[in-house]
Amino acid sequence: MRLCVTTCSPILAFIALGALADTPEIQIALTNDDGWQADGIQTLYRSLEKSGHDVTLVAPADQQSGSSAAINMGQLRVIREAESQFSVHACNDDVCTSTSGAEPATAALVGIDLTRRKNGGAGPDILISGTNEGANLGSATQLSGTVGAAVAASSRTLNGAVPAIAVSTDVPDTCREKPACAKAHYDRVGRFVANLLEHLAAKANHEDRTRILPEGLVLNVNYPPVEARGIRVVAQDRAINYNGATIRLEFSCEYCVDLEIGDTAEAALSGFSKDDVELATNSELTSFADGYVTIVPMHIDYTADNYEQYADLFSGIKLKNQ
Repeated sequence: MRLCVTTCSPILAFIALGALADTPEIQIALTNDDGWQADGIQTLYRSLEKSGHDVTLVAPADQQSGSSAAINMGQLRVIREAESQFSVHACNDDVCTSTSGAEPATAALVGIDLTRRKNGGAGPDILISGTNEGANLGSATQLSGTVGAAVAASSRTLNGAVPAIAVSTDVPDTCREKPACAKAHYDRVGRFVANLLEHLAAKANHEDRTRILPEGLVLNVNYPPVEARGIRVVAQDRAINYNGATIRLEFSCEYCVDLEIGDTAEAALSGFSKDDVELATNSELTSFADGYVTIVPMHIDYTADNYEQYADLFSGIKLKNQ
């Protein structure tokens, strides 16, 4: 495999061959937004365990895609599903007579706490969110529960700025309705993630850093639906891709304007429209479509670049009526 980061990088070439030697055991909190039983997270759990790492899986009880970084503020219930696997449920009433799956970000934060308690207050060294079924690319990233869980884990104001990686992939079309084929693809992604993680940990040790990633940095990793041609570190695209075209999502409520007070009407994602966005040759979306693993380094600070230039927009605003 030839690995390229816009130009070829000898550093990332380690990932194709396996991690650097003598990587110590890594304490990993693992979560997702597809639910704890999903094929993607279960396959990644086995890959990371097989690589010799201490993995604690703590994930929503069921499917919670599209949750972004929302968190539950109410009571939670955690069920131990297997030796090091837990599902997180959000209570729907004060006495918790019914529950639904907790938000992915909530599960991530519970997973961080649980991992620390299991290890006497230490760790985790990293939180991994995934492997998600479906790529999280471009503008869709901000809606992703997979990415949202990683963002929450990296926040200083929540459970303490843990390094975090979000991992997603598209299952090949040829594997639809073929569980063994899909599993083989998830296995391939799992091996890559294990190698990537061990490479980052070994590099941190070599540089005498105490963290696998710099504080506040999140990696959004998308593995293509084919055996990867290489790796590209890219900026997030400002578009959504569907079947090779850039699109806009459209929500509608056709009958809402005619509602009487107390009446209801259905609103839903009604479809897609074409979004004429021209993508650069080595952009996130084109790189993924060309068979590359894309890695977008992200910060959780939403402040606009050069925010000072917008000050004139607000000059002259009255603080009270005169």
